[in-house]
Parts: sequence; structure tokens; C-alpha cells
Amino acid sequence: MKSLTDYEPKDGVFAIPMPKGKATTPAETKSLLTTDQKALLWKQQDNIARRWEPKFAEAAVQAFEDDRRAILALVADAKGKSKARKATLNYGELLDKILAYIAGDSQDNWRKVFRPVIEALIVQQGEMWNAAMGMQFDVRNIFAEAAFQDYLIKFAQQIAQTTNDDITALLQQGMKEGWSIPDMEKALGSLFEQYMDGELTDEQRAWFEERMPAYRRENIARTETIRASATGSQALFKGWGAQGKEWLTAMDGRQRDTHGAANGQIVPIDEPFKVGGYDMMHPGDSNAPAEEVCFCRCSIAPVLVMPAATP
Repeated sequence: MKSLTDYEPKDGVFAIPMPKGKATTPAETKSLLTTDQKALLWKQQDNIARRWEPKFAEAAVQAFEDDRRAILALVADAKGKSKARKATLNYGELLDKILAYIAGDSQDNWRKVFRPVIEALIVQQGEMWNAAMGMQFDVRNIFAEAAFQDYLIKFAQQIAQTTNDDITALLQQGMKEGWSIPDMEKALGSLFEQYMDGELTDEQRAWFEERMPAYRRENIARTETIRASATGSQALFKGWGAQGKEWLTAMDGRQRDTHGAANGQIVPIDEPFKVGGYDMMHPGDSNAPAEEVCFCRCSIAPVLVMPAATP
């Protein structure tokens, strides 16, 4: 495979040729990037994302451990109050307090823990792109933009929603089966162990596999490195003044069918790709369902000049 330095852009840009005789739509637009160039660019982005996966996994473990401690503290507080009242545990009141924590302080903490690694990954991807395309743009400018703040908010909201659903299901199970407070504490502790390490007994694992998703740390690390990379690339390309973007899929037999179909799709920079029937601004777009996002390995490339449509 050739190196990127073996290629030279035409007139300083990778221009897109315009088909003659008819209007050009995104589906009909053809990229000047060769197959080798696309493969190299995808590989460079994927290598950077993979190098950051351990850091993202560490951040997930830290945030989950913070959640575990905070939620078990709420259980302990509820236990103390029930003893003082000489009454049974009020599951409804406890659930309300836990869900309030997940909706507020937990999300704030996830953003606080992850922001440094997300920003560092985006900076490294931006430096790669600036070097590859001969551009100069301070990628750190992205972090003050509303789109980046919106990304951080949605990132934490989606993680919190899964935790919300899992704990709600767990407490409802406890109420139904009449768990004691120690049983509840043990179940909550096991839930977070499953999130962080997947290290459970066979009995515990069987219980969780029937009710809840497994081992979230790996999912978060892989999914969020790609989401952060693509979010940063989208903003970087726009900062360059790029007019469009191209979806890049690793066509290695492990790709989703919908993402294989999206490979090579080119759209204007501010418009979404059509992927599996969904609008996606980039790989990992939080507006798409989990089946189009989790463990995605796709990326995007800039289209600096889009062709003008002919009448």
C-alpha cells in the first residue's frame, strides 16, 4: 500500500469531479481519493482511536466506581432511615433518589471524568488530519463550540439512560421478590462489577444475562473513541472550510451491512449521511440507534470542494 505522502492533491485540494450533463446528487458524487488513500486514512484514524481505548476504559471504570459508591451511600442512608422509623425499606423513595442522582450528579461526573481523554483524542486526530492534508487549524478551538458541548451532554445522557433502566429493573425485581437491604446492596454491587469487569460468578452472570446488557466498559471504550474521533473530525473539516465529507468503512468482512452500503457516500458538510435508514452526521452519531453505533469502526474523510450542480 502506498504512503499518503506518495499522493499530491490537485491545486492544493482533493477536488471532486462533476459528472457532465445532469445535476449532481451526493449519491452520484465520486471521490478523487483512491482506494489506497481511503484505506490509509481510515487505518490512521483507527490506530489512534485504538491507542486511546485503554484510557477511555479507565475513565469508564472510574466513573462507574463513583456511581457505585454514591448509589450504595443512598441505600445505606435509606437503611438508616428505615431503622429509625422501625419500618421496612421504602423502595419507591429509594428509587426516586437513585434516579435523581443518575439524572444529575452522575452525568456531571461522567462529563468531568471523560472530558480530558475526549479532548486529548480529538487533538491527536486533528493533528493527524492537519499533517495528512497540509492544513493548519487549532483543533482546540472546537472545544468552545456549541456542537462539542452538545456532544458531551448527549454522551453522558445515553450512558445514564442505560444505568437508569438497569437499576430500575433491579429494584423492581427486589420489590417483587422481597429482597432484604443486604440483598439489594449485594445486587447493586454485582451490577457495577458486571459493568466494569464482567467478573461474576456463574450464578450472578446468568442472572444478569437474563435481564441486563453485559460488560459496558469495553462497549463504552470502543464506541466513544470512534464517536469522539468522528465528532472532532466533523468540526475540524468544517473549520477548514471543507464543503463535504465522505463516509469510510473498513471493508474487511466484519463491517455491518448498512455501513458497508454507506462506504464512499459523500454529502455536504452540514448534512447527514443516510445509513441504514437513519440520518447520521458521522459515525457514532448519538441520534442513531445502538445497532448503528456500538462498536462501530467507521470514520469520515473531508471533501474540500464539492462540485456545483448543473442545470
